[in-house]
Amino acid sequence: MRFKNYSGLLFVTALYSTSCISPPENFPSVPRIEFSTVEFVPTSGQDSLIISVDFKDAEGDLGLSATDVNPPFNPLNYKRDNLGNLITYSNRPSEAPNYNPIDWS
Repeated sequence: MRFKNYSGLLFVTALYSTSCISPPENFPSVPRIEFSTVEFVPTSGQDSLIISVDFKDAEGDLGLSATDVNPPFNPLNYKRDNLGNLITYSNRPSEAPNYNPIDWS
């Protein structure tokens, strides 16, 4: 009786532990990245634009090696003022150029 109660749990655990050992045969070695959704979320503070993408990659590295750390693959570098505060578009210095996606993030 006890085995009957735990057999479903044992089956699910075995299935879960062996399901991701190797990628399926049809996963490409070259990453495939696709647009999924765009969602605008208004809030009382700053609004958010959430962009989602789907990807398939057999190795899970999106085509990068462990040594790919040069721009644009480096960690983000945020712009800061002399006091160390983050510079955003809404509180940028008066001498700053107009907005463009290269200089402001």
